[in-house]
Amino acid sequence: MRLRALQQTLALRLMLWSLLSIAVGVLLQKTALPFWRAFGQQTAGWGAIDGAIALAGWRGGTQPPPPPVQELPELRKLRALLWGNAGLDLLYIAVGLLLWRQAGPARRGHGAAVVLQALFLAIFDWAHARVTAQLEKQCKDLHDHNP
Repeated sequence: MRLRALQQTLALRLMLWSLLSIAVGVLLQKTALPFWRAFGQQTAGWGAIDGAIALAGWRGGTQPPPPPVQELPELRKLRALLWGNAGLDLLYIAVGLLLWRQAGPARRGHGAAVVLQALFLAIFDWAHARVTAQLEKQCKDLHDHNP
């Protein structure tokens, strides 16, 4: 039960970020400034990808809960996935910083958007990996006391 609730919470939060990113990205297409148009394009693109991931996560969260004996390994997999994603997010931040330092406002706009999106996702993944670790501990304690 804890696992599915966490999956749905993650999906809902990511979907909210996705919708915000898409809305901002679309609005920024109305400007004539190349930096902000590029920022908006990149932001909307990340928003679309985040939305697809959130939908997949939501579908996983609506599945029947695993038997209690399988919940702990599933939580461990989710935590590992979140930590792995947090590591990738740091790589994306580095790539974004490289783009941001390039000549031309469009490249800088793309780079700034990558940094912002990846920074949000790094914090998101880190925070939820910590929550998952806490749930793992609770689940383990429960199993240890009720073999």
